[in-house]
Amino acid sequence: GVVRGLNSVVSSINRMNDLIGEMLDAAQLRDGRGLEIQKDRVDLVELATSSTATFDRLTPRHSVVCHTSCDHLRGNWDRSRLERVLGNLLDNAIKYSPAGGEVSVDICQEQWNGVDWAKLSVRDHGVGIPADEQATVFQRYRRARNVAGRFTGAGIGLSGVKAIVEQHGGSISIESIEGEGTTFTIRLPLD
Repeated sequence: GVVRGLNSVVSSINRMNDLIGEMLDAAQLRDGRGLEIQKDRVDLVELATSSTATFDRLTPRHSVVCHTSCDHLRGNWDRSRLERVLGNLLDNAIKYSPAGGEVSVDICQEQWNGVDWAKLSVRDHGVGIPADEQATVFQRYRRARNVAGRFTGAGIGLSGVKAIVEQHGGSISIESIEGEGTTFTIRLPLD
């Protein structure tokens, strides 16, 4: 009872910190400034395992799971920003899957054009994004027509996610079928 209540309060505080950080990043980007990335050695597997466990505890209707083919996947990244990226994608996956179900995070290492990449995907089985709107989901203040008015949101999260990933030298892509779900895939260079 008490421990669960305290965990909920701590999670709410952490989410508020993320939202404040998101707003500060959005202001920097709007003013044409890049984000100040604070790189350090980060284990993406550990970060994702921790984040999925936290989100799994917070949502009674969803099963939030992490699958990985490696024990560790370390790179020089900004930990707090990557936590915000993953938190934003998990938050969206849960929000846009109102019926519940599984939300999965998959992590692996892949090689592409002679470069080693960390690949992280977040998949849900929710409302999906209309095909003709998928190209604009990363634009600031854009929300798909099938969620506007049905779900709360300011439309800044995904534009911030894209900016953070790209500032790390990475990329983000989307696959979605309306009514069946969405998968966001992030690739980050390993160095």
